[in-house]
Amino acid sequence: MLRMDLAAQSSAGRTLYDRLGYTYAGPYRNEPGGQIYDLLLLQIANEDAAR
Repeated sequence: MLRMDLAAQSSAGRTLYDRLGYTYAGPYRNEPGGQIYDLLLLQIANEDAAR
């Protein structure tokens, strides 16, 4: 049975991710048959570009 991730699908979950600067990239499972997690991406500035 595939567990649907409610945090990522809810508007409150997506709003929190957006507010913190993350982009939701989809569900992630780190082992076959394991729990499904949210895969979040965060873009950070390049230190050289900030100088």
